[in-house]
Amino acid sequence: MIFLKALVIGFSIAMPVGPIGMMCIKNTLTHGIRIGLATGLGAALADACYGLIAGGGLAVLSQFLLDNTAGIKVIGGLLLLAIGAIEIKNARAKIQEIKLKKSNFYQTIMTTFAIVIANPITIMAFVGVFAAVGGSDLSLSSILLTVIGVFCGSLLWWLILASTVNSIRHKISQVWMTRMRIISGSTLIGFAVFALVSSF
Repeated sequence: MIFLKALVIGFSIAMPVGPIGMMCIKNTLTHGIRIGLATGLGAALADACYGLIAGGGLAVLSQFLLDNTAGIKVIGGLLLLAIGAIEIKNARAKIQEIKLKKSNFYQTIMTTFAIVIANPITIMAFVGVFAAVGGSDLSLSSILLTVIGVFCGSLLWWLILASTVNSIRHKISQVWMTRMRIISGSTLIGFAVFALVSSF
C-alpha cells in the first residue's frame, strides 16, 4: 500500500512540464528514446536521493541544502543556460550529423541528476510525501519502499513521455525539428534566467 501510494506521488511530482520535461522532449527528438530515457532516469535518481534525505530524517543535510538554496540554484541555472545555448547553436544541424558516443547516455543521466539536485526546494515536496504516507515514524523498510515507489513512479512518467515523443519523432520534418529545438533551447534559457534571478 505504501509503495503504491509513493508510486502515484512520484508520478504526479514528475508530470508538470518544467526544464527536465523540456530536456526529455528535446533529447528524445534529437537523439532518440535511449537518451530521452536517460534524462528521465537522472531525474528519477535525484528524486530518490531527495526522498531518502527527507524520509531518512537527515535533518542536518536537509537544513544545509535549504540554507544554501541560492548558491545551489545559481549552479542549476548556469547548467540550464549552457544547455539551452548549446541547443540553439546546434539547432540547424541535421539529426544524421549528430554523432553520439556511448558515454552520452551516462553523461545525460549525470547532467539531469545535477540539475534536479540543484533545486533543493524539492526536498520540501518530499517532506510532504513522507507525511502523506505515514508521518515521521516510518520504519526503515517503509522509508525504502517509499523511496523506491517515488523512483518508479517518476521513471514511469518519463518512460511514457519519451515513448510518446519518440513515436512521432520520424514524422517531423527537418524544418519543424529545427524550430522545436530553438523553442526548447529558448525555454531552457528562460528557466535558467528565472532560477538565477530568484536566487538573489
